[in-house]
Amino acid sequence: MIQKIVQNKRYLLIAVIGLALIVLMVVAVVQGKSTKNQSKDSYEVYVVRSQEPIITDGSSQPNQEKSYSYDPSNGTISAIHVKNGQSVKISDPLFAYHNEALTDQIEDAKTQQTRLYNKKKELQKQIGLDPTLKQTIAEIDAQIADLSTNIQRLRQKANIVVYAPMEGKVILDSNKKADPSAMFLRLISTTPTIVSTISEYDYYAVKVDQKVIIYINAEDREIEGTVTGVDELSTNSTGGALPSAASASGGGNAANFKFYVSPAEAVHVDFTVQVKIPLEDIIIPEECIVKEEEKEYVFVVREGKAVKQEITRAKKGLQVVLTSGLVLGDQILISPDSQLVDGQDIRIKEGSGNAD
Repeated sequence: MIQKIVQNKRYLLIAVIGLALIVLMVVAVVQGKSTKNQSKDSYEVYVVRSQEPIITDGSSQPNQEKSYSYDPSNGTISAIHVKNGQSVKISDPLFAYHNEALTDQIEDAKTQQTRLYNKKKELQKQIGLDPTLKQTIAEIDAQIADLSTNIQRLRQKANIVVYAPMEGKVILDSNKKADPSAMFLRLISTTPTIVSTISEYDYYAVKVDQKVIIYINAEDREIEGTVTGVDELSTNSTGGALPSAASASGGGNAANFKFYVSPAEAVHVDFTVQVKIPLEDIIIPEECIVKEEEKEYVFVVREGKAVKQEITRAKKGLQVVLTSGLVLGDQILISPDSQLVDGQDIRIKEGSGNAD
């Protein structure tokens, strides 16, 4: 009897110990899942934003000048449409050429046209008797059309008008208008131009008609500007000497290219400036990107969920830029783990989001 009681106590003790072990195992599993879910569901985010602008050094250069001398190949100068000291705008007529020799060619061509018209009329009267004349008439029409085109071209060459390529002030010496070796008209721009340089690494970031910001160092103020031109040859090729482009990408031995900016307001000649060139391309960190086969994805945060979004990128210079899939302001997860699925509820770490 005593032995049976002892045996029952032993079984009870074993059962209690077994139950305790089971409870401990359940608690460990629950804690493990909780820890796992904590690391899985709490993420840092990157906010998609514009790149910092490229900043280059430059200066306000003296007025531009365009000079004109007599070109005998265009004929004779038949009219001067401006006066000394006159201010002109872009596309205002300056002077004109007339080529008398081309006028004679025009008259000859018109005479040939008249003869062809008369011949065509005669053939049209006979077409009822000889239907094959239709082909001859068609050939005459083609000749008349060719002559019309040639006459139009000759007229353009015979009367050439030279227009002002920029706003400026005219300096005229009409006594030299027949001297090919002398400048008889000069057009001096009254608007200063900002001249700067851009590194070869950032060359394609500058385009004609692009809007930029000009910071005038001596006046501590900013004004707007518009890019009017970009040189194709570097300053090394042309021998130009300007401050080097300040670029995070370019090295000390990088080639630099001049570009020109028209300021919205006057800038004192020879004042130094900084030109801020905005960058439209979007770049996102590589640690945000999930690659699957030949496609790339990111997880965008939308209403507390991680939404899987396909993106496309392209190589541009030294950078890989976004071409589709995201817009400025989107929040994307940094280092999403392999367990994350589309539409999963997530939590964002406090203070996350491109903190500088």
